[in-house]
Amino acid sequence: MHPIHSRPSRPRQGHRTFRPLLSLLLSGFLLVACSDSPMNDEWDDDIIQGLAVELLDRATGERLARADPLGSEAEWEGSLPDLEAGQELVLDVLWFDIEGDVIPAGAGRWVDARLTEDSGSEVLSLTTPGETVEILAMEAGEAQVAFYLMEGDGELVGSPPIGLRVLD
Repeated sequence: MHPIHSRPSRPRQGHRTFRPLLSLLLSGFLLVACSDSPMNDEWDDDIIQGLAVELLDRATGERLARADPLGSEAEWEGSLPDLEAGQELVLDVLWFDIEGDVIPAGAGRWVDARLTEDSGSEVLSLTTPGETVEILAMEAGEAQVAFYLMEGDGELVGSPPIGLRVLD
């Protein structure tokens, strides 16, 4: 037998305490790093103005519109397509943090969409199962839709409204 294999391998005494200590230090670092995340309960205006939202056509994967950055002066680049009455459009709604990383839905976070107050509820029907928004065109008219990233009992951030037309 080769001499290296004849002795059992034992970690030195210092290694036994080093691994748990390293794990504890890494856990503390991750806790501190996550506390600076834009997903904290109290978002300030600088964080909100660094966020962005994209609307993708789920059927084609095409990016239809993007509002970047969010905030009081936010505007949409792109637009939603005109729909015929009875037609459905399913959107993937992606939210991006300040670094440009996707803020995932799930784990208590989801997407919501609402018609603005001046939009007729008879024009569109909205369904929001998770990170998608299903838009059903019901009758001819125009509507404005705003998108929200929700967590727990409230909204974290909302988009500016985007227009959508339903044709006869």
